[in-house]
Amino acid sequence: IAEKYDLLLEKSWIDGVLNNRVIELWFGKDESLKGTRAFLSHSSKDKYLVNQIAVDLAQLGIAPWLDEWEIRAGDSIPQKISLGIKESDCVVVFLSKNAAASKWVEREWQTKYWDEIERNKVLVIPILLEDCEIPELLKTKKYADFREDYNRGLTELVLTLSRHED
Repeated sequence: IAEKYDLLLEKSWIDGVLNNRVIELWFGKDESLKGTRAFLSHSSKDKYLVNQIAVDLAQLGIAPWLDEWEIRAGDSIPQKISLGIKESDCVVVFLSKNAAASKWVEREWQTKYWDEIERNKVLVIPILLEDCEIPELLKTKKYADFREDYNRGLTELVLTLSRHED
């Protein structure tokens, strides 16, 4: 029981740190986020990890578009998502079993994929969160791999996103 209690305390502490980082970024984001604008396409069931990645990206100067940061009560969800995709430099699609089953995720990345074809520039960046079925159009793309090493996956993602600033 003591071990479970310690794990709960640690999880609570981590949640608190993450929430504090989100609040700090939210109130200072206009001044600090001048880099690549990245739309984060994900299943809501993967929200916890995606939130953590979004905070890390923001602290590194990349401007993540995350639904819960951008959509307010009363907003039209499809309209805000459409505008977010249009105004973003790229779409980062988080691949998981949950995302593979999500029609929303599929529509989000496919919207930017068409722009990728027309502009002949990488605009859809896959992230692998877990082993899952990878959509046919994304199978030939290299992905940032978060399955075993968070820091390595984040480094790969940041290096990729930094290309979009040129």
